[in-house]
Amino acid sequence: MSRTPKATELPNRIQELRLASGMSLEDVAEAVGSTSSTVSKLERGRLRLTSDWMFRLAPALGVAPSDLLPQAHQEVAAERSISLDVPALMPKATIEPADVEIPATSRFSRDLPVLGTAGGAVIRQVDGFRMEHEVVDYVRRPPALAKQLNAYAIFVVGESMAPMHNPGDLRFVDPEQRPSIGDSVIVQTKHFDTDPGQGYIKILKRRTPTYIVLQQLNPAATLEIPAQYVVSVHKVLTMNDLFGV
Repeated sequence: MSRTPKATELPNRIQELRLASGMSLEDVAEAVGSTSSTVSKLERGRLRLTSDWMFRLAPALGVAPSDLLPQAHQEVAAERSISLDVPALMPKATIEPADVEIPATSRFSRDLPVLGTAGGAVIRQVDGFRMEHEVVDYVRRPPALAKQLNAYAIFVVGESMAPMHNPGDLRFVDPEQRPSIGDSVIVQTKHFDTDPGQGYIKILKRRTPTYIVLQQLNPAATLEIPAQYVVSVHKVLTMNDLFGV
């Protein structure tokens, strides 16, 4: 029988704060638009607690992002900032916050399909994943995709695109938006009729009538794919895309 780790044995305080607030793994997962499995992996250190995850989890748990760190890290951070007069160093605000209502996540329909699986594969040091025909999960639909019926999401696997796209990150894709050079893209390939297909999240570097060139960050690699094997090239939406900035 597996033993439940003590709070002091865990790499962060997510579980401690979640239990203190009376929330289940499912409650936290729904609040951040993820899955209970992913939240559990973050709690136990099986997924890296990135700054992106910290800023997503903290509001759900009702704490500051730094509160998710182990106690030792918090004390070090406090010691380093104790002599700083932060308000005096910060410039005075010259603009007023917009008088708009921030929509609650509960108003977003949980009907956006997740198509990427966690089953990764590496071909010539190029990290990819399988794109399933069946939906593997559903997440909340951002307002910008309210009318985009073909939109979908994927969970990033592997560290080939970190820190741009870290393992466990949720990414939204709109097949209707044509990607530009330099955009992150999801490329689906198929080499023969019975090939289940391979998906890649990479940076689009070049596109011609006969091939496309993709860039990977870790390890640095360039992948050139003949156009005849490319099923689709879809744009990965940025925060600006999702919020209309």
